[in-house]
Amino acid sequence: MKKIFQEIFYNPKSKKFILVNNFLSFLTILSVISISAETVKSLEGYKNLFYFVEIFSTIFFSIEYFGRIIGTEKKLKYIFSFFGFIDLFSVLPTILGLGNLTFLKSVRLFRILRFLRILRVTKLAKYQKSKLKEEENNNLVKINLEIYLTTFFLFAFASAVSIWLIDGEREAFSSIPGSLIWSIKILLGGVPQVEPSNFWGDLVVITTRFFGLILLALMINLIANIFKKFILNEKTSA
Repeated sequence: MKKIFQEIFYNPKSKKFILVNNFLSFLTILSVISISAETVKSLEGYKNLFYFVEIFSTIFFSIEYFGRIIGTEKKLKYIFSFFGFIDLFSVLPTILGLGNLTFLKSVRLFRILRFLRILRVTKLAKYQKSKLKEEENNNLVKINLEIYLTTFFLFAFASAVSIWLIDGEREAFSSIPGSLIWSIKILLGGVPQVEPSNFWGDLVVITTRFFGLILLALMINLIANIFKKFILNEKTSA
């Protein structure tokens, strides 16, 4: 059992590692979308579907959490690591059966930090590809694009969840999807039609604009790589 979990969670060269982590990445995205949709009042009729997605994802995230503990030699290091806490908080509120409390529903939104694990897996794939010969290196642009999009939506969701928690009593921020549109506009350099009502909301705006500049730098680098690859026919930088 230990060898199986080692191969699945700690061996990026294994096909099982890629397959399982791609599934968990998809499940992370599905789970975050489901939790966000729960905040939309017009979708209350789908609460059974959202509950099913929550239970389904929690089962697999729990298997992942305990699988990582079993598969590693340094168990305490993982348990008390950054990703260890993220994995724990991804399942703990639901396992405790306290999901009906508003605060614990908010705690479940820590699951968006699992996007960092998606980034980590994508970076590992990029590293493996960067060691191949040039003729076998055609996927680097695609991987760079995946990294950019994952980073973009991580920042966008984090900003949307923050403003929803801070200013969710106002109609403009009453749901996470609505807040997400607001945060995407700010990340892209736009001027929000609705301003936050307090200091913490203003801090979210400032932070989001800062990350928007980081994303702009990533986009410039991505466009430069695409230009070199497909226009100048040069090797894409890792």
